[in-house]
Amino acid sequence: MGAPMARNLLKAGFPVRVWNRTPDKARVLAAEGADRAETPADAVREAAFVITMLTDATAILAVMQQAAESVSDRAVWLQTSMVGADGERLAEFAEDHGITFVNCPVIGTRATAKQVRLVVLASGPEEALDRAQPIFDAIASKTVRLKPKASRASRIKLVTNAWTVALVESLVRSQLRRSAFTRLGISLAGSRVLLASTHRRAVSGAHRRPPLTSARLAKCPERRSHLR
Repeated sequence: MGAPMARNLLKAGFPVRVWNRTPDKARVLAAEGADRAETPADAVREAAFVITMLTDATAILAVMQQAAESVSDRAVWLQTSMVGADGERLAEFAEDHGITFVNCPVIGTRATAKQVRLVVLASGPEEALDRAQPIFDAIASKTVRLKPKASRASRIKLVTNAWTVALVESLVRSQLRRSAFTRLGISLAGSRVLLASTHRRAVSGAHRRPPLTSARLAKCPERRSHLR
């Protein structure tokens, strides 16, 4: 799901830097406008946002241990993987390294990611969430802010409601497309590891927009933007 997210950040005008343990995978995104970093540390250096999309908390920590010392003081780490209770381990790691952390797992599939139809479940400092909203808007159709101190039951209810809305929207859109294809006589046959970062850079217009950098990583462990 990381590659579609990186592409959508690029389409939204963010400068993006990418890194992947498999160089060829990063080169694909580089050919589409992203900068390719040689190491995780290079991927996050001077980035405004550091974005991770990996298989699990162990993979995320393995990568961030290589990048943490290069994360700028003002950067925000956006953790977009579904890691469950392990999110607390990541939050503790961020606190130990003085990194502003936002746990923002996304709900969806690779297909909905391509369509910018993901749902972001964001939890973290309000100021960081406000800064990150343009990033969320570039990769998702909906952002649900979860209160860090809310009860487990309340959080589960919010997640479930958001997931249900996303599922229904996806099914409706899919059925509409299927119906349209049927009317036209068309028959339908029945790495997700990412490290990204965004940097502060002037772009055309009267405002500044944070560049994005995205790094695809192997199983272990965007214009441009950086991981925060």
